[in-house]
Amino acid sequence: MIIIFLGVLKFAHLVDWNLPYVTLKSYVQYQNQVKSFNDFNNEEKIIQTKVHTDNDVIVIILGESATRKHMGIYGYPRETTPNLNRRSDSLIVYRNVISSHVYTTESIYDILTLSNYERPQASNSLLDYLKNSGYKVYWLSNQRPVGFHDNLVSRLASAADESFFLSYNDFRHVTLLDEVLLPKLNDRLSHHGKKVIFIHLIGNHYAYDKRYPEQFAKFTSEEMNKKNKFIDSYDNSILYNDFIVSEIIKAVDLKAQKSAVIYLSDHGEEVYDIADFFGHFADKPTSSMYEVPFLVFMSETFQKPDDFVIDESRAYMLDDFPHSLTHFMGIESELLDKDRSIFSASFKERKRMVHDSLQFETFKLNENR
Repeated sequence: MIIIFLGVLKFAHLVDWNLPYVTLKSYVQYQNQVKSFNDFNNEEKIIQTKVHTDNDVIVIILGESATRKHMGIYGYPRETTPNLNRRSDSLIVYRNVISSHVYTTESIYDILTLSNYERPQASNSLLDYLKNSGYKVYWLSNQRPVGFHDNLVSRLASAADESFFLSYNDFRHVTLLDEVLLPKLNDRLSHHGKKVIFIHLIGNHYAYDKRYPEQFAKFTSEEMNKKNKFIDSYDNSILYNDFIVSEIIKAVDLKAQKSAVIYLSDHGEEVYDIADFFGHFADKPTSSMYEVPFLVFMSETFQKPDDFVIDESRAYMLDDFPHSLTHFMGIESELLDKDRSIFSASFKERKRMVHDSLQFETFKLNENR
């Protein structure tokens, strides 16, 4: 009945940008995702993979609410990424990557399963492909494991061999700084065997001024008002995030193994760049909420697949991340598609549909008029 009601409203074009409609629709989508994932987990899994490379460790850093529009390495005028800038010669910086949604639950679901715009209920888990390929999978999180929006992410993370959640507060209260993850990472890096480590940051989620220690409060506008206060605190959180990501890369690099680090964000954030507000809202989306960083570090000894290419300008959406990561690691399986890998010589650009039915390029063009 709820689905019929939503369909009537949508068809009538009465509530496309209405918050109650979006909230109700998000709840229905969430329930469908949970059911799809549970059905998949309850089935007998038969995943056959072939691995054509031999690497030691891959670390996936999942950022939170980071728009590349406020990152110096992407051309932002403030020096918000000094550490990454110093490493830029050893980084691949993809400049046209977007998230598939502006909320964590939906975007992480697409990042960690074979779900995409064309097949929204394809729930095969990325983590199962990694484990089946001989890697031990760790999940280290500075976000809480329970709650409406956190629950599905926790279910996805439960497929890891070991998972750790270090924070139990919601975003409105004081949470641990992301540096608490570094000792956990160093401990897991010292474990023997091939491994994939997911690190889920609290990152740049509001409240921005709670995401960094005092020594990172570098940016202060000359004219102090409400708008500039939020911009300054967000930029300070990006500065601290730059430190965290760089420390992770440094820790992996020091192990002198065949290793790689990939950093991306689940979605972006509007911080007075396109619209006169801050945050991320499905009923008022902007390009800043979709445009995310995507950086890759590889050790000199990292074994790449034979058809690996670098093209930092590729138009790419994160719902194809499972195809990209497995290809990057030399993993092949029946449902994995190299044409969807941002690292593949056979990569094919596809329509990047956002907000149900809008092609991102058209959405952004209309936004700027």
